[in-house]
Amino acid sequence: MKKIEWFKGQLAVAFRNYELKYKSFSEGDFGALDQVEFNTKKTWRDN
Repeated sequence: MKKIEWFKGQLAVAFRNYELKYKSFSEGDFGALDQVEFNTKKTWRDN
């Protein structure tokens, strides 16, 4: 199992055109869960 720090250091750089939001849930049904939400960045063309 990979840690969120590994994701930030190894993979997040590949998603520089996205807004990344990190969430952590310590008491989930299956134990601790780290979540990464990917959203496209708005550009001046999105107005």
